[in-house]
Amino acid sequence: MKTLTRILIFALVGTLMGGMAWPEKKARKLPVGAYIKSAKIDILSGEFERYQTAIAMLDSLFMYYGPHAEGLYLMGQIMVDFIEKTASLKEKAPYLEKMVAYIDSLDMCCGNKKIKKSYRKDCKEFTVFSDSLKVKYWREFLNAGINHLSSAEQLHKDFEAQADSSIRSYLEKDLETNVDNAIENMKLAIIATPDSSRTYLIIDKAYGLKGDYKSGIEWLQKGLERSGDSSTIVPSIAYDYIQLGDYCGAIPYYKARVMRNPDDVITLTNLSICYNNCNMYDSAMGIYHRILTAQPENAEVITNVGLYYNTKARMASDSASKYQNEENRELAAAWRDRRKEAFDSSRVYFRHAFELKPEDAYVADQYGVVCALLGNYQEAVIGFTKVAKLKPENSSNWLSLGDCHLTLKQFDDAISAYEKVVELEPDNVSVWEHLKDLYFETGSKNKLAEVEKKLNELKQ
Repeated sequence: MKTLTRILIFALVGTLMGGMAWPEKKARKLPVGAYIKSAKIDILSGEFERYQTAIAMLDSLFMYYGPHAEGLYLMGQIMVDFIEKTASLKEKAPYLEKMVAYIDSLDMCCGNKKIKKSYRKDCKEFTVFSDSLKVKYWREFLNAGINHLSSAEQLHKDFEAQADSSIRSYLEKDLETNVDNAIENMKLAIIATPDSSRTYLIIDKAYGLKGDYKSGIEWLQKGLERSGDSSTIVPSIAYDYIQLGDYCGAIPYYKARVMRNPDDVITLTNLSICYNNCNMYDSAMGIYHRILTAQPENAEVITNVGLYYNTKARMASDSASKYQNEENRELAAAWRDRRKEAFDSSRVYFRHAFELKPEDAYVADQYGVVCALLGNYQEAVIGFTKVAKLKPENSSNWLSLGDCHLTLKQFDDAISAYEKVVELEPDNVSVWEHLKDLYFETGSKNKLAEVEKKLNELKQ
């Protein structure tokens, strides 16, 4: 019989049993029952040495008669014994692989009506029991891996919180052992049931504790191929790329996620972050518009749009300088106009963000800076004044606030702001010079004398 299944079984036997005992010369062909009976006797002995004889008998059965359900079932049972009696997780792996291969071949054999009915006797019993073995081992190794991972996560927390170097060394070794055991158990669970996304996500977590995100990605990609579960695996792959600092590598996965969930604001936000880190600002802007369509009052995204226009303004400024140096006045003027347009747009978005988040110092600062660059110092004062309340220790903000008041000829307010600067930076000569001029302008003779004395000390 040279059916496809028979050819596959011969290939399986040749691949899986390489290195195991074969008769030195071709043995006499025996009846089917003789091979089965002899193999059963050797298996029942429970002795590893006699398992090799059983394997040789069953190999001969397959060679002479092709696929045979009970023979494949017995081969699987031999592998089960090897798995149970082997201590090392890594050494269990090849036996588990062979067990799964024999069970899969058993399923093929039982489903092939071209194989003799007598060779497929008791198929239901054999397949039900054998398939349950894969489930059993999947659960067993999965649960063991989860337990090791849980221990590893707690050890990682303890390690991070511990200052004593000797205790850290002990925790680190224990952590490494638990992570490695979690990984090896998950690898075995994957061999038993390769289409469960859960195992790939857990093995990725374990590699994450080692900081080995590259290996985590490799396993997640296998999981995506085998399970087809993109909903959980794709975001995890993207996350690992970000942990590696490879924002560009994460983009295809976030894009795939967005294709399936176009209204997922969290994924859209992550995609925009990746675009920005890859200097793909226009692509990021496209994502911002999508988010704002769904959440028009999203202050964080509105702030990011403001930053986008700031970037555009800087690029326009660089171009204007370039053409100015080349004495191309027409293009230099055109790029200066673009710079102003970009800053105008930036001011609008930062103003909106400031209204939505008035207690956000960063937004207030950006609003103040853009307004100052546009020459709108009165609005700039609003932003810088808010920062002064939120971060009174920020000397550069007090300086910006003082400069705006000075430009607006609000001398008393300028003095108050500059006095805060020198309070925080007592050696700042340029600000003392400003105060000297302001004290003279406002007629503060006593303070003027103090400033002059201070400047003399600083300049010595």
